[in-house]
Amino acid sequence: MTIALLLIFGFYFIFLLALLYGWERTLIQPVSNSTDFHSITVIIPFRNEEENIETLIQSLQSLNYPKEKLEIILVNDHSSDQSLKALNKLATPFLLINLEDNEVGKKAALTKGIEIAKSEIIVTSDADCKHPTQWLQSINSFFANPQTQMVVGGVTIQNSKSFFTKLQAIEWASLIGSGASLLQWHIPAMANGANLAFRKSAFLAVGGYEGNEHIASGDDEFLLRKIFKAFPNGIQFNHQLTSVVQTLPQKKIFNFFQQRFRWAGKWKHQTNGKVKLVAFVVFIFQPFFMTSFFLLGGEHQRLVSTMLLAKAGLEGIFLFRVCQFLGVRFTIIPFMMLQLLYPFYVVLTAILSLFVKSSWKGRKS
Repeated sequence: MTIALLLIFGFYFIFLLALLYGWERTLIQPVSNSTDFHSITVIIPFRNEEENIETLIQSLQSLNYPKEKLEIILVNDHSSDQSLKALNKLATPFLLINLEDNEVGKKAALTKGIEIAKSEIIVTSDADCKHPTQWLQSINSFFANPQTQMVVGGVTIQNSKSFFTKLQAIEWASLIGSGASLLQWHIPAMANGANLAFRKSAFLAVGGYEGNEHIASGDDEFLLRKIFKAFPNGIQFNHQLTSVVQTLPQKKIFNFFQQRFRWAGKWKHQTNGKVKLVAFVVFIFQPFFMTSFFLLGGEHQRLVSTMLLAKAGLEGIFLFRVCQFLGVRFTIIPFMMLQLLYPFYVVLTAILSLFVKSSWKGRKS
């Protein structure tokens, strides 16, 4: 058991050091100083977002980008609440389109928006988000490089005094930071559709969402891996502080797990070998981590304590650096709580996602 623990912890420590190195390299990547503005189309699909529509519109209207170079398309995915009524009251200049009866889901909404988009640069986001005023300018700077095909952006949880929200914010930071770091190692593991940009020509070249339309989640990550396969050096992470988009936290634990079950359901469709290996390393470490607690009272107490402290230290350094970028306050109590809860959460979510059907906006997946 001692040798097994040493090996597993050793591999995990190497993984953490690789993440930390990848993150630091991410922050120093060069960005063009070009003042040319590309034509950009922002596409936001929505379904039953009555509560968030007004905030979304205010956010989009405050974007600092040349109006003649900007097109914004809102795609209604069969909303059954008062979203359309709320939107019509605001009298926005944005283009609103509705999905037909035979068109259902986020990927269908994005595809329809992309088909009619006039711009070569496509930017996607979600209806429950707030966007910094310089958001599009930060994205635009990356596309000055003709080799850039996709720009992955940072997303953070909106600030709240709720302890549950603070837990989500740190856990979310781990996902954003890991995805950006792994890109530095040429591993296209994670992206978030709330802050994603790509060339329309690249989207069409890889067949868009063809082949995974039936999967409820993963519009962002499946497209990330398709474009990476076609353009291995064409993906960048947007590390500019003016680029981070804010999204809403889940208010209830039930909704939180529904979201995570939906996300986890796409992993069984994973085909990239490197991404599978990373997922395996993270998952297989959790049972060993949980087992190590039972050894704290035995003859290996000092060894296990040292390994647990080392793990917490490396993860803390990594998350602190990512939280700095995302504008998240890194606090010790939520971080230490996650140290205890995260392994059980990962194992539970992975197992239950195989049997439990998630729901989103009244739809089963």
